[in-house]
Amino acid sequence: MKENITIDGDFATRSLAGSIALNQSNGSLDIKDQDGNLLVRTDLTGYHFFAVNGNEVASLGRRGLVLADPDGTRRIAVGPKASDGTQNISVSKAGVDVIDALGG
Repeated sequence: MKENITIDGDFATRSLAGSIALNQSNGSLDIKDQDGNLLVRTDLTGYHFFAVNGNEVASLGRRGLVLADPDGTRRIAVGPKASDGTQNISVSKAGVDVIDALGG
């Protein structure tokens, strides 16, 4: 059985463990813990990220897979080089944002 559901505006369901919200203004599905900290966001652009204590620690999108330290500093990038599209693995030094080091 297939059913189509139409929702006007944003939609959220909440429990003591957190919430799941469909945000139609930016086209995202957000999962938050009971304190309102964003854990996972997925959107229609194909960008996905995972957070710990409000800091993005892993993302998957046009840059490929990007992993970050718990403080949010992006350290590892696995994906295509902006210059020629060949696959690349880049690791930055502690405290250095790998995407910034690669030229954005």
